[in-house]
Amino acid sequence: MSNLSQKLSDKHPLYFEAILQLRDAPKEVHAVVEHEIHTAGTKVVKRVSYRNGTDLYLPDKNFAIRLGKKLQHRFGGIYLVTCSLHTKKKGVDIYRFTVLYRGIAFKKGDLIRYKGEAHEVKVLGKDILLQRQSDHKKVHMKWKDAPDCKKVERS
Repeated sequence: MSNLSQKLSDKHPLYFEAILQLRDAPKEVHAVVEHEIHTAGTKVVKRVSYRNGTDLYLPDKNFAIRLGKKLQHRFGGIYLVTCSLHTKKKGVDIYRFTVLYRGIAFKKGDLIRYKGEAHEVKVLGKDILLQRQSDHKKVHMKWKDAPDCKKVERS
């Protein structure tokens, strides 16, 4: 039995520390998440499906945070971790974490419309590096602006 499995076996069967929210994520992302969960020997306590994604309730917050970061690094997209106070136990604050991974509709090399102009996606990193098609000027875009961009077909 792995260390994680042993630690979690002492907990209530519905115990969770984090919610991994997958939004607008392609099927490949879901497949990677299922593989990582299986490989880690952890379990999904509860699944809730939504129109644009799924919430996975996980018993290990550190695993959920690492997994969200791994998804963002591998696929691009928006990665955000928040926490809220859940309860106090023997004077210690107990937090629940929410890890959001939101996929984007484009990848490196795609042509997108940003601020009304066509740009080519050059780098998906800490921010998104674009190259404007009209004058080939490089432009930095924040991840929070990515959902507003639409993929454009090359002519």
